Amino acid sequence: MAYISEKILDILKEGVEDTAFIIDAMLSSRPESYRKFRNSFASKTLSQKEKDDKNKVFGEKQKLFITLNRLKKEGFIRGEKKSRNTVWSITKKGIDKLGLFKKLSLNSKNDIKYKKETFKSLVIVAFDIPERLRGCRAWLREVLKFLGFSMIQKSVWVGNCKIPEAFIIDLEKKEILKHVDIFEVGNKGTLQRLNIK
Repeated sequence: MAYISEKILDILKEGVEDTAFIIDAMLSSRPESYRKFRNSFASKTLSQKEKDDKNKVFGEKQKLFITLNRLKKEGFIRGEKKSRNTVWSITKKGIDKLGLFKKLSLNSKNDIKYKKETFKSLVIVAFDIPERLRGCRAWLREVLKFLGFSMIQKSVWVGNCKIPEAFIIDLEKKEILKHVDIFEVGNKGTLQRLNIK
């Protein structure tokens, strides 16, 4: 949802737009199914794939309506009824929120400069990072991908990479080290917590 919120705020930062424009701008970057959906909306003779595409796009539209209303409720955007449509604009609070999104996005990509080294044992990284630190959580997942870890659950990753010391320091700086557990699976299958704190 954070990605959708950021995109909507980004669109509205450029000026006032109506619901139809926002939906078109958001969904037109999706696969060919959206164009097919627009062209065949009134058709009653759709193939199963076209029906599936239509349902998928309908679901995406519903997500957008939900996000627009949530952003309005949280004070990031304003909605004003005009005729049968709603016209949206971004608030000062919304501009600040967009700035935060951009900062988190920049951090998640630019902070990944670690040395990759193969480790003798399997390493498991598990974390439970609070929602208020979701930007740091996204950053952590990007780092784990970069280091060659594989996700087995959203918050549990495995790999054969040595954990870089600089990575541990960055976890401390971002104040999320206490929410992260790193384990080594030994040769005999034993599980032990790596002493990184």
